[in-house]
Amino acid sequence: MLNSLPPTSISNILDYLSSQPSRFSSRNRCLFALRPFLRTYDVASLRLRQVINPADGTITHYFVSRVDRQSFHLNALTRSELELYLRQRFSVNSDESLKQVLSVDPNALLFPTQQRNYFSHNTLQQLYSHLSKIVDRHFSTAHKKTIQTPNEKCDAS
Repeated sequence: MLNSLPPTSISNILDYLSSQPSRFSSRNRCLFALRPFLRTYDVASLRLRQVINPADGTITHYFVSRVDRQSFHLNALTRSELELYLRQRFSVNSDESLKQVLSVDPNALLFPTQQRNYFSHNTLQQLYSHLSKIVDRHFSTAHKKTIQTPNEKCDAS
């Protein structure tokens, strides 16, 4: 698994990632929300049809790996991040169903890239590492600031 998460809630981490100036902030939030539940190679190979329920257009509650058929449960926060990401990526209003996304191409990768159309396992691992460093740096600095006590003057007599 990846490096451990900083000593803060995942919602604080997601809020911090969305505050970063990046056109990929919703993707990064979604990737980070999936991080505790899925392995990197599973995330890299996710398809739209694996996360969107074709019957009602909702986000599925679990994911079954294509590699070894292992099942992974997705919590409410992760499903919410997936929905926000898909709505932004495909410009779907909040009052519309995500079923229309499946009409484009249900086998399309969930996380495309500009250069290769998909993340390889290694490329995604590098992105996770980069995001982890940014998050760790921010929260370790914030944590140090909160635990420091003001310097007291010592009288040398």
